Amino acid sequence: MALTKTSTYGANTTTSTATVATTVTLSPSSLIVVEWICEQGGSGNLDAATAITTSGAAITFTKVADTHTVADINRCRVAIYAGYSDTAGSRTITHTRAGVSTNNQRIIVHVIEGAATTLAGAIPAGNRKTQLTNVTNLSIAYTPTVVGSMFVGSIGDWNAVNSSSWTAESGCTLSNGVGAAGTSYWTAACEPTTNPQTSGAGFNWGATSATSALGGAVVEIVPVALPTIISGISTAVAPVGPFKSSGGNYYFFGRDGTTATTLQAYKSIAPFSYTIATNIVSANLFGSSVTNTGKYQTFTSGAGATLVNSVSFALRKGSGSPTDNLTVQIFAFDTGTSLPTGAALGTSTAIAGSTLTTTAARYAFTFPTPVSLAANTRYAALITRPAVDAAPS
Repeated sequence: MALTKTSTYGANTTTSTATVATTVTLSPSSLIVVEWICEQGGSGNLDAATAITTSGAAITFTKVADTHTVADINRCRVAIYAGYSDTAGSRTITHTRAGVSTNNQRIIVHVIEGAATTLAGAIPAGNRKTQLTNVTNLSIAYTPTVVGSMFVGSIGDWNAVNSSSWTAESGCTLSNGVGAAGTSYWTAACEPTTNPQTSGAGFNWGATSATSALGGAVVEIVPVALPTIISGISTAVAPVGPFKSSGGNYYFFGRDGTTATTLQAYKSIAPFSYTIATNIVSANLFGSSVTNTGKYQTFTSGAGATLVNSVSFALRKGSGSPTDNLTVQIFAFDTGTSLPTGAALGTSTAIAGSTLTTTAARYAFTFPTPVSLAANTRYAALITRPAVDAAPS
């Protein structure tokens, strides 16, 4: 299932209070990732624990990355927290720090849909990465866990160089920079330019600035796996979906009618379009009188049940200027009589006869409702000119 995210980039706050907050809209079971970036200086007054709280029902947040150590106080601190929402609605996310001296700070909140359902699975421990040291070239090597994963993170600059002058690592993009000139704080979000990434190839995350003192934190978000079988479910479960896999395929889930407690994943396919090879030219004239009942072409369906959404014929007109329409119908085929039989299984939309020319060209006849065909079965596609033709008897 493909990952999507909605991000809220909080403004810079210079305050002597302990909290900074922003309001976001949540969905049930969304993964909430909160980044907190702070100008951390002084005598270690920010060394104590920090916490994330929410309005409404409590959400349990776990810190998954933090550039902070007790000794590292003269730098920008970046900490990342994650938790799962319980209900939908507007919620205020608040970060509370231990120190109350005046420091610049902000939070960024990502609401992510489609992530794995446990933190261990959604944010792999090996890809929760930080750079503690103030450097001019911040570069963290990453190998994605799976194709289709997403990365979120931020960079802080203790020298307060405007992020517009930083250079992002190849394949990454800096955005939403905020800071305070003349202080020890500037920050920007840093993510892969293609996010979620689609290749699974390794890359370097970060940025370079010759006059900066950079540090940062970044985590990988892994999408929920799409299983082919889910065991131990209720027999009352109805088919659900569709779900899009990281490979771009669509699946529906439902019971197969054989195993009562097994839910199967069924891959969907696009309706199939047959092309009829016959050219309706001078040797195959039809529609000239009520006794000329059109032309049909037989075909045999494939090994699996099939949906047909269009049939095409190569056509041209004879003399004159026809003003009526052409349609195609699909019938079962009686191999004993070698004729179409029964009621039409589907009727196409009409093509105006006036659009035909004296030069043969291929015309596609589309069925408003795709026609369902059984496997390995012979059918007939009948093209008629309704003004003078009748359906087969």
